Amino acid sequence: MTKEDDRARSGRLGHELVVAWIYLAIMAASALPTPLYPLYRQRLDLPASGITAVYGFYAIVVLLTLLRLGSLADRIGRRPVLTAAVALTVLSEVVLAVSPTLAGLYLGRGLVAVAVGLAIAALPAFLADLAGPGRAARAAVFAVAANMGGQALGTFAAGAVTAAEPLVTPYLIGLGLLVPAVLLWTTRVPETLPALRGPRQRPVKRIPPALRADYRAIAMTIVGAFAMFGSMTAMTGQILQQRMLVTGTSTTGLVTAAMFASGAVGQLLARRIATARNPAVMVVPVPLAALLLCWATSAGSLPIFAVAVSVCGFAGGSCLRAGSIRVLALSPVENRAHVSSRLFAALYLGASVCTVSAGLLATEVGLDAAMLGLGLLVLALSAGAALLLSRLPGTGEALATTDVLDLTGLYSVESTVQFFAVPAARPFRSDALEFPPSRGRLTGLEKLE
Repeated sequence: MTKEDDRARSGRLGHELVVAWIYLAIMAASALPTPLYPLYRQRLDLPASGITAVYGFYAIVVLLTLLRLGSLADRIGRRPVLTAAVALTVLSEVVLAVSPTLAGLYLGRGLVAVAVGLAIAALPAFLADLAGPGRAARAAVFAVAANMGGQALGTFAAGAVTAAEPLVTPYLIGLGLLVPAVLLWTTRVPETLPALRGPRQRPVKRIPPALRADYRAIAMTIVGAFAMFGSMTAMTGQILQQRMLVTGTSTTGLVTAAMFASGAVGQLLARRIATARNPAVMVVPVPLAALLLCWATSAGSLPIFAVAVSVCGFAGGSCLRAGSIRVLALSPVENRAHVSSRLFAALYLGASVCTVSAGLLATEVGLDAAMLGLGLLVLALSAGAALLLSRLPGTGEALATTDVLDLTGLYSVESTVQFFAVPAARPFRSDALEFPPSRGRLTGLEKLE
């Protein structure tokens, strides 16, 4: 290996680390308000349903951004979209810091939701582009670590702040995390999107008939898992205050950070779950998390609650990625982007509608009844999903070698190449890097390099 090859590899890794850090900073900024919701509720004199409505609003805006702007990075390039995401995040942090009002909270959360939608659609693709052929696995690790690690960092940092202005200082920390974003321009991270020639083929917007049974079962699992995940993100502070008499934001931040961290662990173990002989195994953590949450809430036990939210995070991360691996591997090339977007529609359905419903129920009939209702809903969804999944054939080791990361050229209007599915790199040439020609699109089950 020549010195030029060493310099090229070092430069490529450096560019990946810059993009991964920006991704982490954006996701951390998106999670900063989570442990602060009890303070907002106290200062703004909001009901519990008011806080869950804020979280539901955030989830809906992310979903709409993914559906409407998910392919923007394929049309104008990765760097412009990344620049827009950073600018929106900075603006969001400024709004939240200078305007701790309900209007400021909604505006700030709306701005960062658009930034997150742009980031999770474009940055994993950017990382895979920079990694180059044969290094998609490394790009996936960076994307997972930046996404869930950033959210864990944000909740922990905001919860640990004990300053005189707890609704201002966390957002200053968020702005500080974004300072290294200037490296995107100072280190000349290359634009990886090649010039598109000729008319783009319109995506096929349907779930293939042969895949509908898999999609229904996995979507039902994801709705149940993220009904809990979203509810815990929005209601952890309320549960700690009312049932466990814990009022410190540091505890709220630590518990929520544990949920995001366990979600990252679930993602990393998802391939084993996806290749199990019985697909219904992916449902197992979901009802377990529901039972633990109901038990912890009724017993008022902080240790049980900490275990419950960790299992909840693991269930969300493992179900989403294991389900994505299965359906994307079995989906025809021309349908993968649409199928991916429909999986994330299921995610945000659970994280928004179910979360807001649980918050309203907690206000009307009490927290215990709301958690019981949420638990019964999740148990019913889990039972239905397990029944549907048990009827599906196991994919065995064949799926373990499937390169579900290779979605090159498939980003459509509904493109949602984010969170846990990362596209393989497009070929590109820059002053610093020269990648070999593309291997072409997947036509079946191919071995992950």
